[in-house]
Amino acid sequence: MKRSLLIFAALCAASWTSVQAAQPSVDPEFASDVVDRYANHIYYGSGATGMALVVIDGNQRVFRSFGETRPGNNEHPQLDSVIRIASLSKLMTSEMLVKMLDQGVVKLNDPLSKYAPPGARVPSYQGTPITLVNLATHTSALPREQPGGAAHRAVFVWPTRQQRWEWLSTTSLKAAPGSQAAYSNLAFDLLADALSNAAGKPYPQLFEEQITRPLGMKDTTFTPSPDQCGRLMVAEKGASPCNNTLAAIGSGGVYSTPGDMMRWMQQFLSSDFTPAASRLTACRR
Repeated sequence: MKRSLLIFAALCAASWTSVQAAQPSVDPEFASDVVDRYANHIYYGSGATGMALVVIDGNQRVFRSFGETRPGNNEHPQLDSVIRIASLSKLMTSEMLVKMLDQGVVKLNDPLSKYAPPGARVPSYQGTPITLVNLATHTSALPREQPGGAAHRAVFVWPTRQQRWEWLSTTSLKAAPGSQAAYSNLAFDLLADALSNAAGKPYPQLFEEQITRPLGMKDTTFTPSPDQCGRLMVAEKGASPCNNTLAAIGSGGVYSTPGDMMRWMQQFLSSDFTPAASRLTACRR
């Protein structure tokens, strides 16, 4: 049976904030008790190897961890434990799109073809092009994954940027972009490529400049160091190795930590947060 890892950082920030918006500020100890109740319920009903959870309520930040970082090592997840955040990466790609919209670099209705590599062809459907907003809202008419690839391959290492654009040049659409919703990892990787081309810089550089460096997210990356790989949470023996995940640059390739995710979430919940201003209530289970 497949084992899993859980990170509930973004979900808990959103849920907790919506509750607090309708209620007076609660006592910190009481808030922690509420978190404990939900955290225990989530973890012990999940079958996960380990879980890291960050909840933000105003200026109060609560961290909880359960289980192990690797099967049998008896080490609880820490704030600096490294986790593949998978599709939470899409939220960061969407944030990058919003930042570049605000900066006037791109527009939502720009066609993907405007930012395609030289010589690449982008399909359309009866004259309707794929736009950036289509890519960001799962309405591009592109498949969930690019067809092909080796069986049982490591996660987030295929297709490469070159491979996906070569494939895109040979495919056709079966529906008009914007006419229906269908989840697509491929679309978010193409969106990241388009933003990179629009900015005239490699996406990892853009990602660092616009998202991770301003918030002090030192462990959020696509290319983990040996030290970061040593802190990677692994759900089961035989899990994918600690590779660079540039192939899934927009859809799922981000490595991060509970501490970095806390910093990332806080920016959306207050305008005066700085990395040095964090106050944390922490506990392990």
